[in-house]
This record gives sequence, C-alpha cells and structure tokens, in this order.
Amino acid sequence: MGLSELPPVGEALTYKNMLFMARESARAVHADYNTAILSHLLQLFKKGMGTNEHGEQFIIKIGNTDNDARERAALANNWGDIFLLLCIFHVWQAWQNGLNRYLSGVPKGKPRKSVRQQLGKLLMKLLRDVLVYEDAITLYKMEIEYWTSIGRKQDQISQSQAKGALAFLRYLDSYIGSHAFWHSWSPAGAITASQLLGVPVSQIARTNNHLESFNGRIKGKYYKPYQHSGRLPQIDVWILLVVTTVMPDFFKERQEKRQLSDHYTLLRHIDPAKDSDGSMSITIQEKEEETIQEWLAELTNSDSDDDNEEDCRLDPVEDPPSSPFLETSEYHESESSDTSTSISFVEGSVVGKVDEPVK
Repeated sequence: MGLSELPPVGEALTYKNMLFMARESARAVHADYNTAILSHLLQLFKKGMGTNEHGEQFIIKIGNTDNDARERAALANNWGDIFLLLCIFHVWQAWQNGLNRYLSGVPKGKPRKSVRQQLGKLLMKLLRDVLVYEDAITLYKMEIEYWTSIGRKQDQISQSQAKGALAFLRYLDSYIGSHAFWHSWSPAGAITASQLLGVPVSQIARTNNHLESFNGRIKGKYYKPYQHSGRLPQIDVWILLVVTTVMPDFFKERQEKRQLSDHYTLLRHIDPAKDSDGSMSITIQEKEEETIQEWLAELTNSDSDDDNEEDCRLDPVEDPPSSPFLETSEYHESESSDTSTSISFVEGSVVGKVDEPVK
C-alpha cells in the first residue's frame, strides 16, 4: 500500500509508503489483510498528518485500488467522502481470465477467436467510451440478445459459442449490475475524479500499475537483500534505505525517463506540446489509450486456454454469477466473486502534474 503524487519538477514531493508483512501461513499478502487493522493504521496515519494552517484534517479525495473489499472499507471508514476508482488493469486481467475460463468449451481456432473478438469489442467500449450507465446496460442487453439468437442455431459450434459467451456475460454482470461499481472502473469515474480534484481528466490515472511497479522494486531490489534467513530488519533500516537509496534512485531514473520521453517526442512531432517547466511528456490518458489498444490486440489475437490465466485477484470462482438480465436463459448458473489488493492514493490537498514513476 502506498500513497504518492508527483508534482512538476522543482516542487516538493510528498511520499508515503506502508509496507505490509503477511504471516508465514498466509498463501498471499492480500489474504492476510484485516479491515480493523487497516482501519486502525490509516487512522494513525491520518492523525500523524496533522492539520493545516486552517485547522483542517488531512483528507484523501480520490483512491485508486483493486477490488479488495477490506482495503476499500478501511479507506471509507477514515474518509467517508473518498471516491474510489477501480484499477482498470486489474479489471482487464479479470475479464481476460473470465474469457479463458468460460470459452474453454468452444473449439479452438476460428470459433473461439470470433467469440473473443465479439466480446472484446463490447469490453473495450465499456472500458473506454461509455460515459452513461444506461448506455452500458443497453449495450450489455444487446450482447445478450445477440448470443441468445446464436444459441438457437442447430449446429454444435454455434451452441457452444453461445453457451460460453452467455456464461461470460453472466460473470460480467458482477461489474455492470451495480451503478456504483460500474462508475468506479468506467471512464465516467475518471471524469468524476477530475472534477473532484479540479484537474484535467488526462491527469487522472485509471491504473495503479505505476505504484505496484515501484513497490515491487522497493521490496525486491532494496529490501530483500536485508531479509537475512527470512528475518525482517528493524523499522529504522527501512527508513534509512528509503531516505538514502530509494528516493535518490527514484529521482535519478525519473529524470532519465523524462529526457528519454522528450527525445522520442521530438522524433514524432515537429512542434510538440511542452509542460510548464519546458519539458515534454505524454499524458496519462495517452499512455492508457495506447495500453488499452494493446490489450484489445492481445485479446482478439489470443486463443489461450485456462492454464494461462493471470493472477489478478479479481477472478470469479468456478461458475459465473447469475444475472437479472439472463434469468430466462437456458444457461443460468450462480457464483460469488472474489476480491483483490494493492492500493494507490491521490492526495486531495496537493494536486500537481503527474509524470511516469520509476518502473
């Protein structure tokens, strides 16, 4: 768990990091999380931040998390008005896993690929273009009607395609059935976040990949050599490493990345736009648009099996959940969904330009 915001070059950076250590018996760190403990730690953190010159307590306006209900509950317990976004990278990974699982009964090759392409178009529209909840529901129902009609065909391939597609759509209902949950991962949520922070929507990060990458480097590159025989050093060792090694490397690599980005921008554009400090950068929105296009290409060109699923901690269990839009379907089943972890925050009291962190 970490908190960060990256201001323009030359301005102060506020950095906070919370490192959680799971018990040895835990199968994963996120499985050892506890709402009460997380709430207490965040309460202490909030108290430690103190107040500003007007006596106002530290607030967090926007949070970007994956779908761990314990983390989200702990945040809501301490900041009742926080708006929680859901990391679209974790959402997309979960959808890919869902496609792999529910389309496993469709013959490989063209039959399965055509289903992935059809559903992929729907997923991309929902993730990138649809700003109104009612429009999302309309697209969802249209997709159900399409695959229901395909299932009425007599050939075995069409029926297997329809069965797999409708099973996936029942799973997708867990993301689209609730307006509040849809709002957390849709582009409409990014617009709401930009309005709350008073910044352009291009400065709203819809993934927490940058933070997870940074935290992974801290734990793997800097902290791991000090974990002798699995024993954890004292807290003063962590602090010393952050101050003397982690942060200097962070700023050094940040500057190198900015220079490399400027170089590539100059190669692509005759008159590139510049930031307030005179440097050029690609906006978060542009980077995420490129990433989404890569996801779509990977999805539509893939013919992967269940064995290749990613561990995104947003996956469902074996069977798809029931959907109010599919209650009349012959493929009705039931399920409950799992949750996930990892969290990044945007501090509401300090808003600055966001550059690409160290990866």
